[in-house]
Amino acid sequence: MTFNEIAKQYLEAFDKGEAPPNGMAKFDELQKLSLDGSMESLPRLDAFLLELHVAGYADEIDLDDEEAQNFLYFAAFYLGKVAGVQTALVPNWVTWEVVMEANPALKDNIPEVFGTSVLCVLGQSLYIPLSAVMGRIYEGNFSEESMTQSVTGIVAAVKG
Repeated sequence: MTFNEIAKQYLEAFDKGEAPPNGMAKFDELQKLSLDGSMESLPRLDAFLLELHVAGYADEIDLDDEEAQNFLYFAAFYLGKVAGVQTALVPNWVTWEVVMEANPALKDNIPEVFGTSVLCVLGQSLYIPLSAVMGRIYEGNFSEESMTQSVTGIVAAVKG
């Protein structure tokens, strides 16, 4: 299954109130955020990620745990979905390896870590929403950007 298929499956299941196969950490909490695909929903997601940071979730998360991965991937797919709506483009989800094969010079700028394990291509622009999500969980307010800033940044890059 490709990441495009996985993203579609996760987002559609979530909209129906269902977790993806093998579960999703923080699913019930995410359901309460009214994630409707709008820019207005991003501050709610951001506040939730900041709450997780304050609660020490970064210290307990196991990146090898499928439920934790599903949560992080879902949040990234959600950011891509919102960015796609704002740009009128369909997000194309690809692996780090695929991007590096097409653009070897990027290896110096984009490390191969969990936060870059899935990347989003919107038009001609590369978006790394998983890194933004993980930044909020691990660094809190010290991360580079909020979820709104993350999406606004890629939208500006695509439209620029």
